[in-house]
Amino acid sequence: MLAGVNLTQELHNLQEKKSTLERAVRIAASLEKLNHGLKAVILMGKPTSSISKKSIENIEELDEKTKILPSTKLKEILERLENTVQEKLSLILRITEKEEGEREDAESVDDDIGYLSHDDVHGILHEYLKSAQTAVALKIMLRARGEITKPTKLSLPADEIKIRLTEVDAREKKCRNKVKNEMTVLIHDTEKMLKRDELPHDLREMIKVTHASLEMNLRHIESGGSIDNMPVSIENVEMGGDEADFFEVQPVVLKKKNSELKIHRPVKRPGFFYKLWRWATTPANIGWQDVEEEIKEKYTKSDE
Repeated sequence: MLAGVNLTQELHNLQEKKSTLERAVRIAASLEKLNHGLKAVILMGKPTSSISKKSIENIEELDEKTKILPSTKLKEILERLENTVQEKLSLILRITEKEEGEREDAESVDDDIGYLSHDDVHGILHEYLKSAQTAVALKIMLRARGEITKPTKLSLPADEIKIRLTEVDAREKKCRNKVKNEMTVLIHDTEKMLKRDELPHDLREMIKVTHASLEMNLRHIESGGSIDNMPVSIENVEMGGDEADFFEVQPVVLKKKNSELKIHRPVKRPGFFYKLWRWATTPANIGWQDVEEEIKEKYTKSDE
């Protein structure tokens, strides 16, 4: 069963490469939001009449409920959004100064704000992008109604924002290329694995789905699609688990017997890699299904 042991190592390697790809996707997605957000801010500072159709191709259309609101209400919403964009512009620009490597675990923005995790940064960029793009969309709608809107007074010169935008644009392109390269490597590795004759049926089917998902995402990116809106979320691309998946910890279960509550402590259930290890180290006549049935019987009894 030496081939099975090598297969286990290959799956570990695939999981590590997937983790690398996930990091690249997260960074690229944040830079993408930052890019579109800054572009929207620049548009806010322009007269509405000078905004071209091409400039607003990434701006989402307003929902139907907003479209039917009276102009006075739209102007109130626009004013609130302009204030929000103004107040957070300096924070957004400080985020652009961070190097790619610093963006992975924590963002040290300044002494007043402290540290922001990647999820915090992604959330801030998402809300900022939404606010800025909605403001632009409202201005365009108001102009279509014959209403006069003034360019938003930006707290920083437009030229400074454009310089930052150029830097972000270059970094985003670099990260998109990294995502494409990492994804191409994983596609090649899954193709190689599917050529193995000894793959268990369930694992083969999972790798097939993984391969198809990666190819679909790569085509989406190569056609200019958004990293943040890939057909299959990279977190949902299954590689078979990681080191922590040797055992899956189940929650505490409370059972009532003879009017007494008995606490059943968490049971460590075998995860995918434990099953794979068990299959790889058993005699050749023991199949994958045999291992699953053995584990199911053993751990079903543990729950009783």
